[in-house]
Formats: sequence, structure tokens, C-alpha cells
Amino acid sequence: MVRSAKRLTRKDIRRPDSFITLTGQFLRFLDEHKTAVFLSVGLLLAVLLGVWGWQSYIRSQNLLAAQQFSKGVALYRKGQYRQAIESLERVKTYRSGTYLHLAQLYQANSHLALKEYDNAVEALEDLLKKETKDPFVRQVGFLTLGYTHEKAGRCEEAVNAFNQAHEITGPRREEALLAEGRCQVETGNFKE
Repeated sequence: MVRSAKRLTRKDIRRPDSFITLTGQFLRFLDEHKTAVFLSVGLLLAVLLGVWGWQSYIRSQNLLAAQQFSKGVALYRKGQYRQAIESLERVKTYRSGTYLHLAQLYQANSHLALKEYDNAVEALEDLLKKETKDPFVRQVGFLTLGYTHEKAGRCEEAVNAFNQAHEITGPRREEALLAEGRCQVETGNFKE
């Protein structure tokens, strides 16, 4: 038979159990402060429900934006640029930052493919005003803006856009530098 390491005395046996004591104190506290406790719990549940609802809304908006973006990109790849522009325009209604900037780039490329240079420039300038954080998106935006100006025959603006793309640290710096040089040769500006 196993014996306990400590012998229990009558005094130890009569001492109240700490679990029972703490439970009793907690129940008394609840009884004395019912209103405050119920309001606090209700407020906490309302906040949690609000956060859950907002996250669900954002998830559903991102899902809808992803579906619309995929549809627009598929139309772009098929060469149906006008329909792609319309489809990608609908991405803006979903408030998804993830797909919004990429949709604007595809919109600009669709306008570029349709030789609607002013619309492409407008879409790219709007993108570059809104997107200030992601250096890759900004670099691609400036590159596309440069190509748009170059195709429209505005090499001075193209040089400026390519220069801004080159100043951004990213994977397309060399491409921007080569495009800038090409435009400078075209304009006859060999000083820089």
C-alpha cells in the first residue's frame, strides 16, 4: 500500500478546500456585480461578432475581386481587350487592394494594345497615385507608362518614366535603363 509523504492531521482535514473557496468567492462576486458583468460580457461578444463580421465581409470581397480579376485576365489573354477593360473595371467595386493594382496594370496594357494611349496613361497615373508602398508595382507601372509614352511618340515623357522606374530598387531596373537609353538615342539626347 502506498503511503502519502505527509500525514494529514484533523486540522488539515477541516481546512476549507481552495477550489471550493475560490469558486464561492467568484460566485459571490458575480451575484454582487450582475449588471456590470452581463454588460461587459455582452459588449465583448458584440465586439467579437463585429470583428468576425468585418473579416467575413473582407474575405468575401477579396473572393469576388479575385474571380472578376481572373475573368478579366482570361479575356486579356484571349485578345479581347475591350471586354477585359470592362471586366477589370469591376474589380474596383470590391475594395480589394490585392487585385486592384494588378487590375489597373492589365487595364493599362489593354488600352495600350488597343492603341488608346491617353487612356492607358490615365490608368497608369491613377495607379501610381494610389500605390505608394509596393515598389514592384510602382516599377512596373512606371515601365508601362514609359512604354506607353514611347509608343505614342512622346519620348521625353518616356525617358522621365523610365528614369523613375530605374530609381526604384527592383528586378526591372536594367530593363528601365535600357529603355531610357533607347529613348534618349531616339531623341538625340546623348548628354546623360
